[in-house]
Amino acid sequence: MTPLGIPNGIAKGARLKQLKAAGVREFCEVYPGRLRIVHSKKSTKHGSWIGLRLVDESGKQFYLSFWKTDGKDDRMLSTIESRFQR
Repeated sequence: MTPLGIPNGIAKGARLKQLKAAGVREFCEVYPGRLRIVHSKKSTKHGSWIGLRLVDESGKQFYLSFWKTDGKDDRMLSTIESRFQR
């Protein structure tokens, strides 16, 4: 750990507390530039949801699911999807 890592860790911890207070259930860091979308599904029936099947440069597969429960938001779904390669 370097001295530069300590302030970054403190800032990240504070940010996670804010997210938890806002109702976030789980948190992970995803680097969308390294992942490519293989398949995606969207739904706006009850809130907004997007499911992404992704693959990284080595061929490892991932599935990410995003929910926004406080109403429909197609722009948010499109913004998330646009961050990944096609």
